[in-house]
Amino acid sequence: MKGASDRLATLVAFAALLAACNNSGGGSPPPSLTVLTTSPPTGATDVEPSTPIELVLAANSAPLRAADLVVTDGDNRLPGAVARIGTTDRWSWTPAGELPRGATIRVKTASQGEIASFSVREIRLGAQLELPGEQVENTLSWDNGRRAVRTQSGRVFELTGGTPALVERFVTMPAGARAYGNGRFLGEQVDAGVRYCVRGGLDGGFDRVPTPLGVPLGDLNANGDVVAFVPGDLGSPAEQGLWRLRRDQVAFELVGPRSLAGVVDRPSIEADGTVSIAWAENGAPRLARFVPGNLAGQDYTLVLDASLSLLAAGLHYDASDDGRGVLAFVVGAPPVPGGLPERWVARAARFDPAVGLGVLATELETYLPFGLSSPGTNHYFRVENVVAGDHGSAAVVTARGYSSTQSGSWQASVDYHAIRVDAGDRVAVPHLLVGLTPIAVPPLPYKFNELRASPGRAEVWASQRTSSPSGFALSRSRPGGVVFDTVPTLYSDRAYPDWSFAFDDSGRGILAAEEYMWQGPLLGPLLGTRIFPID
Repeated sequence: MKGASDRLATLVAFAALLAACNNSGGGSPPPSLTVLTTSPPTGATDVEPSTPIELVLAANSAPLRAADLVVTDGDNRLPGAVARIGTTDRWSWTPAGELPRGATIRVKTASQGEIASFSVREIRLGAQLELPGEQVENTLSWDNGRRAVRTQSGRVFELTGGTPALVERFVTMPAGARAYGNGRFLGEQVDAGVRYCVRGGLDGGFDRVPTPLGVPLGDLNANGDVVAFVPGDLGSPAEQGLWRLRRDQVAFELVGPRSLAGVVDRPSIEADGTVSIAWAENGAPRLARFVPGNLAGQDYTLVLDASLSLLAAGLHYDASDDGRGVLAFVVGAPPVPGGLPERWVARAARFDPAVGLGVLATELETYLPFGLSSPGTNHYFRVENVVAGDHGSAAVVTARGYSSTQSGSWQASVDYHAIRVDAGDRVAVPHLLVGLTPIAVPPLPYKFNELRASPGRAEVWASQRTSSPSGFALSRSRPGGVVFDTVPTLYSDRAYPDWSFAFDDSGRGILAAEEYMWQGPLLGPLLGTRIFPID
């Protein structure tokens, strides 16, 4: 029995020693995350957008979790999935869609900082396709690679992958529909004087819901929720304000009571259904925000310097999925030292749910409207659009131009600039996105530019007809500036007066252009629509 008691005493002593070590903070520290190598390696170029990122961890490293890895394009954090490769020390990060084309990708962890950076190949124009006898009305692109064209006759064609082909989908898609989800779309339709919100998909399914008091639709979030705004001069006070239609609902509901008139902002909706709208009141920008379940809402007023005069035209706000948003507007500023005339200045303010609304210290852009004035010439400068990305970065598009009636003829010119505001509120230098040289009226039967934006990365694309009747130019705003591409000139004896294009967050897209015979200054017979896949 003595041996047994000795063994028991030894075990008790060992347990006490262990407890003492634990209580004194001893023992082995938890393993840290250590990445040894990555693929693609740092400095790699022309990486395919579908490429996953592979990481080799040290033998004693902690497991890799999605929260540990940050993959970014500029200030855009890219979504992706982390998985272990078998039972090895190799892990993979696969992008939710694809890596954005033409972007510099940076990979970092909290413990090591940046561990790799590489660049993704640029966009490529695929083989052209034709739709004989059809006129393009709208194009759509989804993050999973699906793309479609709607013609003015109401027919819908999907551009299939692999060897590109056009497959007709016999679905009801309204003109100007917007893409969300997997092949889903949402748009508006007026029938017998009633405006409807129409929801459908390339794979079938269709419903329509009357909009409140027949107002147009506002912002659409990635889930398929949409918001609409009833202004203060329409309906009764009990009907005025922001209305929301959730993807699983069959009717709009009033979620933001507010009686407002003279609003130019398009109402915004976040991922959780929070809705907001901005307007000008008593010379100050205002913002109203309604989180789900709070009909009272939150009101914010941006106090400006007394020397600034707010120009209400073009005041816009947009919020990202995390609730952070950017409000952009134009003010008239007094002359600066040196005798320059009055300035028009585009400014921005950041909204943060935890802080509120505050103006950014850096101006977005300055315009001297009266420095070039002459009799019969009118200048304008406005915020055209604001797009907030998923993680706080945003793009602001401004428009500056003039109209003139000198010498008895009317002329106009306009330039669109893109200014990026990063998640840390750094303001980038304005970049020319698309410009229109002076034109006379009546012009040739061409439209001259089109703007689109990606919701996740807040990347703005513009398309413009080149000086050649058969050419197009694409320009894309990036964290480092604007990138320009030219669609190759087609047939010199043909004209392409109308077109539409769309793209997803990875830069995959589609451009569709009407094609006519060219007969001097006039359009000849319609040939159809020419399709340009962008891969």
